[in-house]
Amino acid sequence: MATFTAAIHIGIGHPNDGGLIDPPGADPWFLSEGARPIWLQNLDNSHHRRRGWLPRSPTSVLRDGLVSIFLSRLTEDDMTLLPQRIRDVLKDRKFDLLKLLPRDYEAAISIAVGRAAMFGGKIIVSGFHGSIILDQFDAVHEFDINVELLAPAGNRYWSQWRSEVICTGLLAEL
Repeated sequence: MATFTAAIHIGIGHPNDGGLIDPPGADPWFLSEGARPIWLQNLDNSHHRRRGWLPRSPTSVLRDGLVSIFLSRLTEDDMTLLPQRIRDVLKDRKFDLLKLLPRDYEAAISIAVGRAAMFGGKIIVSGFHGSIILDQFDAVHEFDINVELLAPAGNRYWSQWRSEVICTGLLAEL
């Protein structure tokens, strides 16, 4: 069974208080880690709007998630900068980055990094307990964006296997 282990929220940083001002249409992206990780957007009940992006490898899940977000925000004019074969794949609701040739993948990253620099907004990346992205936070250095990185400071949860409450981090100290 897949579980959501991370989220990326995108918007405009609040000028005084930190946090995020969420513009309309900026649905968060969630990482589902099952047999193969996938970033999902539009998790409402209408599956026809849902979009999914499959990372190229387990070591590039966060980087590919950021690439996916900024590629999904391209305008029609921006799309003309991409090779036709990438544009064709971007039209799919389930986009597999592994299907791109290495040179196309690098071109997509270059466009996404450029788009991130023009975005002028902010993203918040939240990695939940056990998420693969917790060891990949350095991927944000590639993108010229305002960012907050959130990792668990503590956990308290019921373990069905151990039949007990597990407390870690700050919650274990209380």
